[in-house]
Amino acid sequence: MSIDARLREEIQRAMSAIESDTESGLDEARARGHRRLMFRRTSTAIAIAATIAIVAIATPRVLDLTDPGRHQPAATPSPLPDVPPEQMILGTWRSEITCDAFLRGFERAGIPDMAARWLVNDGLQTASTQPANDDDLCRGARGFSRTHTLLSNGTVITHQGQRLADDCRCFQLAPGHTFIVLGGNGHPIATLHYRADADTLRFEAAMPTHCSSRCRGHFAWAVGNYAVSVWHRTAESG
Repeated sequence: MSIDARLREEIQRAMSAIESDTESGLDEARARGHRRLMFRRTSTAIAIAATIAIVAIATPRVLDLTDPGRHQPAATPSPLPDVPPEQMILGTWRSEITCDAFLRGFERAGIPDMAARWLVNDGLQTASTQPANDDDLCRGARGFSRTHTLLSNGTVITHQGQRLADDCRCFQLAPGHTFIVLGGNGHPIATLHYRADADTLRFEAAMPTHCSSRCRGHFAWAVGNYAVSVWHRTAESG
């Protein structure tokens, strides 16, 4: 073999070795690149999933903070205490006084024989026009309405129409829904019982077992002023 032939053969072997090394290097480079690409894709997917999870957890809390309608207080406030029964009687009330109601009230109180006199005393009848026949006591009688304001210090302010009919410190409250009527000197003159709720007030009168003529007069006055009709609470009471 000539020198040229041998030289060409050596060059070909060298070139074959170079080509083999290049191909293997390219294959290895491609593999490394593919691994890096997969790692990046996996990392990106994990990061996106974590972000979505954080947003899903945080969004309701953000909405609760920004939306007043969604916010609920930690504890519900306790309701205001109920008004004590003895305080239900206080306030402003309206009563409608008619002759028939007046007679029934005196009948319930056990003093029907005193009704004719007190119809005149309380202004439903006049002495000059009052019938002599007790069966027709209401003929020609007038009715009227009153407003009564009961204050916690025992004051009663009564208006009949626009006229001030009474302004006195004339009652005390006692246990058992007891309403003690006081006279001008501040001493008890009659005892009534009452039932009061948010809208109505009713008085019940029972004459004492032993009651003098003076006692009966005081008792009749209390019946005529308090116990002949149902009282209804007015808007002024709030």
